[in-house]
Amino acid sequence: MDEKSDGKIIGDGRSDFTQVVGEYQFEVDDKKFAILDLPGILGNEKEVQTAIDEGVEKAHVVFYVSKQPNPPQKGDEKSLGAIEKISHELSKHSEIYFLYNKPVRNPNSLKEELISDEDQNALKGVDKELSDKFSDVYEGHKTISAYPAFVALGYFYGGKNLKSQKNFLEKFSDTPKLLELSQVSQFSKWLTTDLVDNVKDKIKKSNYKKVTILLTETNDEVHRIYKSYSDLSKKNLGQLKFATDQLDQIEQSFKQKIEDTFEKTKRNFEQNVRQKLYDDIEKGLDAKTLKQELQQTIKSETDDLKKSVEKQIDVNLKEFSKEIEDVVSKYNIYLQENYKKMSINFNKSISPISSIKEFEFLGVEKAFKDLLRNIGLAVGGIVLAFFKGGAELIVVVPAIIGALANIALPVIKLVGIFSPNHVKSLERKYVNANLSTTISVLDSKLKKEGYNIKNKIKETTKNIESELDKSIQAIDTTKESYKAASNHLIELRNQIENGEL
Repeated sequence: MDEKSDGKIIGDGRSDFTQVVGEYQFEVDDKKFAILDLPGILGNEKEVQTAIDEGVEKAHVVFYVSKQPNPPQKGDEKSLGAIEKISHELSKHSEIYFLYNKPVRNPNSLKEELISDEDQNALKGVDKELSDKFSDVYEGHKTISAYPAFVALGYFYGGKNLKSQKNFLEKFSDTPKLLELSQVSQFSKWLTTDLVDNVKDKIKKSNYKKVTILLTETNDEVHRIYKSYSDLSKKNLGQLKFATDQLDQIEQSFKQKIEDTFEKTKRNFEQNVRQKLYDDIEKGLDAKTLKQELQQTIKSETDDLKKSVEKQIDVNLKEFSKEIEDVVSKYNIYLQENYKKMSINFNKSISPISSIKEFEFLGVEKAFKDLLRNIGLAVGGIVLAFFKGGAELIVVVPAIIGALANIALPVIKLVGIFSPNHVKSLERKYVNANLSTTISVLDSKLKKEGYNIKNKIKETTKNIESELDKSIQAIDTTKESYKAASNHLIELRNQIENGEL
């Protein structure tokens, strides 16, 4: 029969006795309300945290019940104390009370003055502590001794509660007197009148308070993420400057290699043509044959020069592409490592930012993913363009051949008047004069080709730097989105606090 006794929901002294939220509905003078019995917050809150969160979320007025008239303990570096846990759970509410449930198990301890002077002084400390912690939402303390009232009104079929009931009723035969001494009757009257008056306004105030707190917490999260992106942007700007300086150095190095290549091939061309014709002159060539040989040698050497230039440009381009790829790869790795180090651990309890993670990856991650691909296309585009540029050198041959005719004839007409050695000397002068003209034409064509190549390199380097800059732009765009969201949340919170919504 003891199983049918009242009081089964009362704790037995162990932490976390209550595991779920108990809801008890009442109606007094057409006023309907419910009392929610929540698990305690001083045990292992991990086991009951969900129940606590759900119960607190429903509540409009919250009582922190304690059997000690002392301020809740503060925590330390290792763990949260009661005051921090209370603050975490109750800071969203518009009315918070401290309910001191004085433990009275002996009828002789129940006197006219339930609260002693010592208790009163301790409760003043509680009021100060909680007022400082909760500012305008803490409403003060209430006092009761629930056990005497419980045994006075309960139904028991054995056990220690039945024994206690007999003891209390023997000393206080008047049940209303017991309720008065325990201050339960006064608390009950206040609970069903003053507390629930203007209930609609209180609910509205409580809900507004919850919303403003939620907006504040959400804004704190958003602003923290904005700050992380702002820091990321500053870090990466420095790395971007370093990368672009390296790209500029690679560009200048490539340009110098092109100039060196053209100068070397031009010098080799001149040496080869001169040596070949000097050898032919020594063998004894007539003027007509010398002219034909000169034209043929220049054409042959020009073809070789074109192939040599294209081959060397190909080597230089591969080196250029490798160096560019190395710079971009290192920059990309640096960016992604910095991004991964960012402290963006989203608070899943704050629903307004539940989709932020997806948003941010659409921006920054996509920029990172496209970076190397875009730059690879840009570099590859240059390589193809350079091989097309080689065709410019083909026009060197007819230009040189056309220039040779005007110089060759006056010299050849004099051949036959002088000795063989003198003739050879004149022929060498003829070769040198024509070779000088050839080199002049060739130099002009190579400079034009070099100018085109350098412009292409400069354009490509700028395009690559622009691609690198897109990663910063993606970060800054995301950063500004968070900043705008933060400003909107602040504006919305202020409108609610000012009663504009």
